[in-house]
Amino acid sequence: MKTDIRLDALQDGSSLPADARQDVMSPQTAASPGQPQTVDVPVSLTDVPLPAGAAALDHDSIPLADPGFLLSVECPGRPNAGASPVGLVPGASPMERPSLTLALLQAREAAMLFFRPLLNRHGLTEQQWRVIRVLYRHGVLESHCLADLVCILKPSMTGVLQRMERNGMVRRYKASHDQRRVFVELTEAGRTCFERMSGEVENSYARLQEKFSEEKIHQLLMLLDELRVLHP
Repeated sequence: MKTDIRLDALQDGSSLPADARQDVMSPQTAASPGQPQTVDVPVSLTDVPLPAGAAALDHDSIPLADPGFLLSVECPGRPNAGASPVGLVPGASPMERPSLTLALLQAREAAMLFFRPLLNRHGLTEQQWRVIRVLYRHGVLESHCLADLVCILKPSMTGVLQRMERNGMVRRYKASHDQRRVFVELTEAGRTCFERMSGEVENSYARLQEKFSEEKIHQLLMLLDELRVLHP
């Protein structure tokens, strides 16, 4: 059973005094039957209580310039009949509109549940798999181009590649004419790893498609492509 809780995050990340917080289980917060229940809970981002089994919030991805965002959590004992999707509260003010960035993070986490067990079995992190997949497709890439394609910050990219190089999955080398340019390619072991896992990855995609449908996946990818190329 769910309640949509609006979290007013403090801009400096500090916590409010205990007496300034509302008891979300208070009888005064009850909504009429069949209506989504929205409770204002002023807390800091670091104090958000997550239900068991929920993914941890990526605080760096939440825009603190927006003082509010919506999070759907499980509240035992609360009716859920007629509840709206996360954040879609009828008549919500602009401050209560759903967070697109948070919804994208939650959707990514849901999709990764189909693939993460496979990566764990092969001893790979999500970042390492993205590197292997992109390099298998493109061959040799300059390190900063690789970082952009796999969506890893350049400072973090160095550490990821160092670990993969130690494990014999990639090879790095500098351009002979410009020592500042670093190129990356898969080793034979890296290519073998991709080929060995590709069948299992396709099976995971098939399970996801069975749950979500091929048509919806196609529509979602088209919308994400449109969103991806937008610039402020």
